[in-house]
Amino acid sequence: SAPRILVIGAGPAGLATGRRLAERRLTHDHVERHSRVGGLWDIDNPFTPMDESASNLTDFARTHGLRERIEFDTAVESVTPAADEGWRVRLGSHAFARRADRTLADLGW
Repeated sequence: SAPRILVIGAGPAGLATGRRLAERRLTHDHVERHSRVGGLWDIDNPFTPMDESASNLTDFARTHGLRERIEFDTAVESVTPAADEGWRVRLGSHAFARRADRTLADLGW
């Protein structure tokens, strides 16, 4: 069966990863701790070093249909090895764990 893939982060790297996986028709989940795309580049993120670039990322996500795949306001609390291979991912906002064969942490810092 196809591997379960989890993309962590919806900044520039996470959006590029999500787009590539979608182009290859690889099933994946995608989470972002903030309420919209941009990650550290989101103007409403208090730690952002950028401003106008955030609108470019929003346009990119819209153009490639990425927003619909992303679970926003979903922080990853931990990623630990699973007993049966793969990874156990604890998601803070949902207070439960998810299993993934592969995790791609596109955190940008």
